[in-house]
Amino acid sequence: MHDPLNAKFARMRPLRAVRAIVAACEADLDQRVGAWRAISLKRFQQDNPPPASLAR
Repeated sequence: MHDPLNAKFARMRPLRAVRAIVAACEADLDQRVGAWRAISLKRFQQDNPPPASLAR
């Protein structure tokens, strides 16, 4: 559990780790999973821009 809780961890935590932490803290699972998905999608889009011929 050290890596998923380390603020200097370079990659996003796996969704299963986020779910486990949220459940342990009795926080709002839907809200946290939604935030994880939004951040994950944004990072994916930044790391995988469309080809120049498809960019607007």
